[in-house]
Amino acid sequence: MGAEAPQWLFGSFVEAMREIGATAPVPDLEAEARDLLKRWTEPGRRLHNVRHLINVLAHVDELSASTHDPDVLRVAAWYHGAFLNTAVEAKLAGAEPVTIAHRCAAHTSQRLEDLGVSDDVAARVGELVTTMATHTAPRDDLDAQVLSDADLAALAATPQEYKKYRQLLREEYGHVDDLTFLRARRLVVRRLLARPEVFQSPRGRAWETRARENLEAELAKADEAISRLDPTDTAPSEEAHRDVDVDVADGPPRAELDDDESVTSTGTIIIRRKHLRKNTAPQTEQEEPPATTGRLPLLAGAETDHHPDSDEDDASSLETAIDALDVPSRPTDQR
Repeated sequence: MGAEAPQWLFGSFVEAMREIGATAPVPDLEAEARDLLKRWTEPGRRLHNVRHLINVLAHVDELSASTHDPDVLRVAAWYHGAFLNTAVEAKLAGAEPVTIAHRCAAHTSQRLEDLGVSDDVAARVGELVTTMATHTAPRDDLDAQVLSDADLAALAATPQEYKKYRQLLREEYGHVDDLTFLRARRLVVRRLLARPEVFQSPRGRAWETRARENLEAELAKADEAISRLDPTDTAPSEEAHRDVDVDVADGPPRAELDDDESVTSTGTIIIRRKHLRKNTAPQTEQEEPPATTGRLPLLAGAETDHHPDSDEDDASSLETAIDALDVPSRPTDQR
């Protein structure tokens, strides 16, 4: 989809980069967008491709009202796909997601610094890229929670869309035999179900019920398929949960807060903003300040699907624009 990527996608990347303080000229930022899209469209990326990137950006838009630095999240979403980095891949490689993510995070930080982003912001984006590998954000880091939820939003799709999601994921690992893939994927699904909550941000939790229904159905299908391929694999689900290698399946458990000031006397967690030192992007004499940030564009006359928990200006801007890409616009809410 590199050549087919809509032009506004390039523009949204450039605007987000300038908002986080990239001082490189616009042509350099556009070249970086082309390089990233080339990575997102590498052969074999059946699921984690430009469609997935657009979906994540759309969900960041949807949840952005509760974030502190939404453009930092948008840039992290772009870079997290610079290298294929999934929990299934980690399991297949016998490695931890964090270990695999280090390559992507290091690449991200270096590229951002080369494009004139401050060390502070580059480090933060690299940190968020790593968080997307584990999907385990600190309890007092709302921005990281939102980005993780945006990446996992496909789990809360309709059953039909989730079936397509599973098919594309299997095709992405077509070089792996069925039994090996199913065991790796089952481990990931079991770990997600073992978590107290799949989604961590306040708005993302509206997707919890549908996601768990999809995951439970997938787990049942995986157990059945594995038992056919290997009749000796009869471990009950609850035992498998205890045996899960957390680091491989989904990252380490969420760390407890050591800072007493982050928790009130009643146990309420204080969400603290990470204040980032940003460079100031230069402007030419002919260039006007951007009217928007890297938020995806609203199309004039487009009929949007209003989210029950969102204000009108929080609705994802992508409902019409992605129709041609066959991308589900948003997960299904359950009340």
